[in-house]
Amino acid sequence: MDRTEYAEPAYGFWSLKKEIALMYCIWPFLQIAKHRFDSYYYLDLFAGSGMMQADEETYFVGSPIVALGGTPPDVRFNSYTCFENKPTRAAILERRLAIASNELGIGPCKVLVENCNSSFSSDLGSICSGDPRKICFLAFVDPEGLEVDWNTVERILKHCKGDLILTFATSGIMRNLEMARKNVAMGKTFTRFFGSERWQDLEVDERSIVGFYMSNLGRIRGRTEIVHNIPVKDESNHRLYDIVFVTGSRAMGNVILDLSERLSNVQTRDLRSLCHVLTGKVSQLNDFF
Repeated sequence: MDRTEYAEPAYGFWSLKKEIALMYCIWPFLQIAKHRFDSYYYLDLFAGSGMMQADEETYFVGSPIVALGGTPPDVRFNSYTCFENKPTRAAILERRLAIASNELGIGPCKVLVENCNSSFSSDLGSICSGDPRKICFLAFVDPEGLEVDWNTVERILKHCKGDLILTFATSGIMRNLEMARKNVAMGKTFTRFFGSERWQDLEVDERSIVGFYMSNLGRIRGRTEIVHNIPVKDESNHRLYDIVFVTGSRAMGNVILDLSERLSNVQTRDLRSLCHVLTGKVSQLNDFF
């Protein structure tokens, strides 16, 4: 791979957990959706370049490629729409999706070089087209920090039925909460992210912060909503972010609980060791023992 073209920073092996979560959810989501809806759409709001970097030498596919690869042969999304507002990343993603889509025979794929917050403020119906009562979506929302506005999340969940997988920047919010109370520009970013100024009353506490956001998510579509989170930690057991799930389906709720139990037993060092074996850096899983 030509690294001068590569447009992604190194995210760390813990980032594999969100890719695993997406892969795990696609098959059951589509199996449930095909019995209840006419159309189903995959939305990727911060799609990147289609590849992710765990360290200087280890790469793995990003969420758009995972979505294609995880699609079962018997039922597919009507379209795969990816938002990436950085032109270099978007151009690389478009080429990679074309190759993967052609190889797998799955599509169509669309890359929009746009800010998802601006796009969804205009017309989400042009992306998820049809009678909102008969369509649904699976949205993967993976910002690097607080780039996704609350209004965007709210519009997605209100437009039609669907499930949301969102990475919540727990560590970054914890680290900057006090500063945001004093810095006007940062405070405005927090308000756009949380949807109100009520974040200013939060304690600097992981459970309080994540719980506040999840509680607000649960109120968007009513009491039937199931909201769950999976904390993701680094190799030193520091909580980095949370994978937050929103679904109105009891069946998908059970899938998410099963996923949570499985992922909680997987440590970041285990993922690193497994990747090193698969890429030939080591010949056996010594780190497991």
